[in-house]
Amino acid sequence: MTQPSSASTSNRVRLRTDVTIASRVLAPLWPIGTFIAVNPLGGLEEQPFPAAIKRAADLWGARGTLDEPAFRGQYDAGRITTADLERALIEGGYLLPDDIKLAIGSRKFSTLELLVADLLGGRPAPRPARRVLTRSETLDPAVADCIDENVAKWCAAFCDDSQATWRMPAGADGLYRSWRRLVSHDHRLPKAVRGRLRQLPEKAEDAALQALDSLGIPHSERQTYLQAHLSRLPGWAGHLRWRAEHAAGDGGGDDLVDYLAVRLSYEAGWLARHRESDRVPVAARPPLEDNASPSDDLRRARRAASTLQVVDATEAEIGCAAAVLRRLPAGERTLVWLDAYERHYRDVLIDALSEQPNPASRTRPKAQLVCCIDVRSEGLRRHLEARGNYETLGFAGFFAVAIQFKELAGGQPSALCPVLLQPRNTVRETPLPDGEATAASYALARQRLAGTEQAFHAAKDSMLGGFSLAEVGGLVAAPVAAAKTFWSSGYAQLKNTLAMRIVGKPQTELTLDDGFTCEEQSLFAETALTMMGLCSDFARIVVLCGHGASTQNNPYGAALDCGACGGHRGGPNARTAAALLNRSNVREHLAGKGI
Repeated sequence: MTQPSSASTSNRVRLRTDVTIASRVLAPLWPIGTFIAVNPLGGLEEQPFPAAIKRAADLWGARGTLDEPAFRGQYDAGRITTADLERALIEGGYLLPDDIKLAIGSRKFSTLELLVADLLGGRPAPRPARRVLTRSETLDPAVADCIDENVAKWCAAFCDDSQATWRMPAGADGLYRSWRRLVSHDHRLPKAVRGRLRQLPEKAEDAALQALDSLGIPHSERQTYLQAHLSRLPGWAGHLRWRAEHAAGDGGGDDLVDYLAVRLSYEAGWLARHRESDRVPVAARPPLEDNASPSDDLRRARRAASTLQVVDATEAEIGCAAAVLRRLPAGERTLVWLDAYERHYRDVLIDALSEQPNPASRTRPKAQLVCCIDVRSEGLRRHLEARGNYETLGFAGFFAVAIQFKELAGGQPSALCPVLLQPRNTVRETPLPDGEATAASYALARQRLAGTEQAFHAAKDSMLGGFSLAEVGGLVAAPVAAAKTFWSSGYAQLKNTLAMRIVGKPQTELTLDDGFTCEEQSLFAETALTMMGLCSDFARIVVLCGHGASTQNNPYGAALDCGACGGHRGGPNARTAAALLNRSNVREHLAGKGI
């Protein structure tokens, strides 16, 4: 057999390039074990904010701001003022070069007044709609949903990290090859689709190119079309991008090529029955603002005149007002509202800060508490400061010590630092000299508890063991399940208390000398205090406060821990930083730096 032209080396290279460029709109998503908050527009950070949220609307149908009724509610509550709106319009460049007065009815209005009236009374723009569409979305939306359902199922199997009872066969061969071997046995697919999927090429690139040719996607539209598929399931696509860039280490994007080959092959197989005349351009929907007709502009001008309480305007005057209002497309009004909203907050904040007393006149605080800048720390800080002469500060919860931490119970070290950093220093938790025997018992008890829990889950998930487990342990499991459901926080606390009594963890210390050189210890300490802004006026006690969370039946539990610690609890970082700052050699170094 001769190779089809689509499978040439140059076309494969071009496809990989298209995939790499198309995937830039995605924000990489970390595994659930170290899941952290990620800016959903992270893939668009190089663009100005208005352009980024417009692109997000085209790709995901996502709204990047509050809607207009919500902003108008803030205006009615006094959170936004007319002056804020006027400043936003002026600095946004929406006014005419010569702001002449327009005669509307028996009165005259400036461009600024007319635009403010449109912001306050104009009909809210429609919700953003996804415009970058796949063939299946335009020809048969039910097929698009089926593709998503099937792709999510295979991604879950392929990306499993030892959680599933039955693992995906041959997963080491990559997503596409593993899927290609198994998909013909999926009898939930239509027979005709299974028949076409049996004939797929061995290489993912060849399958993707074959599908793109079958779907009639010209080369000039392929990057946009690949983005249409990537944005259908941005969670899985974002995680596969992370795998390509971090887990594999080569950044080649092979996982995303596999992912798109699977999606495109499904789509080509399902849509093979559609005629070529059914095909439509990739961007099937025009931008929302392009839908505004002259009659829409006139209606918008009449609403603005009504807001200004003008009832005797002529059609010619309404036409002039409509021409002015076109300077501010309806789809951009929320950006003006957002600018005004943020300006108001900024001005009030700056005024409040400028009224603070002179720091030189303060008395020495009783204690200082440094918390993570996670928003959940705000309540703790506010209540503590209300108790008296206490001062709180905010800092990233890893306290500037990027470490690999190995806890007393053993296991793999955890990277406790922002996910964009690679820790080079390892800190180990060790028992105090008189607690070595207790430490050995603690490690053994932890292993037994972990083994018992693993055995329970294995029995529960097995085909036959689940029935026996229900008969034997049902009377115990039912109250436990009820407690986890209706008393989740109390159950978690009780479970932790019982576990600590069983295992009896001893008091521990952190080994720093084999993890940090003396120079590194001093540098870490100096960097941390300088970045905290805590270089003078120390209280007698300074507390570094890490944070974590407890949650039940939540695969994304890591997202509730400290994001600055890579989705882990921040206690070890706080302990490490405090231990460094209490060392005499570090104190001498800091004193030499004026701290």
